[in-house]
Amino acid sequence: MIPPEVFTFASPVHLARAAAETVTETLRTAVAERGRASFVLTGGSTPKALYQRLATHYHDALDWQRVHIFWGDERYVPPDDDDSNTRFAHETLLDDLPIPDTQIYPIPTSDTPEADARAYEQMLRDYFGDGPPAFDLVLLGMGGDGHIASLFPERDALNETERWVVATDAPPTSPVRERISLTFPILNAARTVLFLVSGESKADAVHSVFRDPDRSPPAERVGAQERLLWFVDEAAYGDSG
Repeated sequence: MIPPEVFTFASPVHLARAAAETVTETLRTAVAERGRASFVLTGGSTPKALYQRLATHYHDALDWQRVHIFWGDERYVPPDDDDSNTRFAHETLLDDLPIPDTQIYPIPTSDTPEADARAYEQMLRDYFGDGPPAFDLVLLGMGGDGHIASLFPERDALNETERWVVATDAPPTSPVRERISLTFPILNAARTVLFLVSGESKADAVHSVFRDPDRSPPAERVGAQERLLWFVDEAAYGDSG
């Protein structure tokens, strides 16, 4: 895998500003080179400032009508539920951008997790067709346990090598245990992956990724085809330098 490029920022605000510029430039390049851009969103609290900045300061910075939106994972709740990643993305980003509804592909949560995981995988296969399953840009956060998307430690989903989307579950402490997640085969095929990591609660996981060879959290297994970017604020970076 290509080596990660790690950038540290003084605060979450500085991180969001830099991330907005990187997201915009990456999507603009994809549109220029391939006529469209595929953008995978992440949930959690960290991307909120980024999404809001994209929706305001970068509203006219690229042709959003050529951007296609996907999700890295979803909690198995209705799309209007407070815990839904789909709802979060619409409220903070998508409702303010001129992206056609036909180019927004939420993970379905209306049948069963297994059936909806297979339906989403088929949707992705239809999108990529005969071409490589290479998203132009995947955003990822990281939990304090090192999980990414809904790929948690000690779950069978970590070992999936064929399927692109699986039904899985979160630890018992999570308010929503049933999940659907993209897997490493599709995540690691992305052209660019951008991690957004903020807060002291993530410092131990960041240290595990970069400085502890005896631990291998899920985040350490993420690769990319062209650029693997880690944007980390100083609180999360801790003593990992």
